[in-house]
Amino acid sequence: MTTLEVKVTLPEQAAVIAAWFEGRNMEMGQHPLKQSDASVHMGEVLEGMIPVCSAGSSMSWQLTLKVEQDERTYSLIWPLGPQNKNEQ
Repeated sequence: MTTLEVKVTLPEQAAVIAAWFEGRNMEMGQHPLKQSDASVHMGEVLEGMIPVCSAGSSMSWQLTLKVEQDERTYSLIWPLGPQNKNEQ
């Protein structure tokens, strides 16, 4: 499998404390993203893998980032639709 890379730009005081992908239209579990060595030079760069699934290109995912800033924790959620927009 190929490693998935996510680049995130945050304010200086903010930091990603957790990140994961999970299936929206099929229970696939949570698949964590870890901070990459490239983060030192390029801001927050997260890497991880998501499994291949039988739903193919109709699979919908959700990316969740937990971000800490000024002693507060925020959950940022992005729903990601299938590759084929005609199937949404």
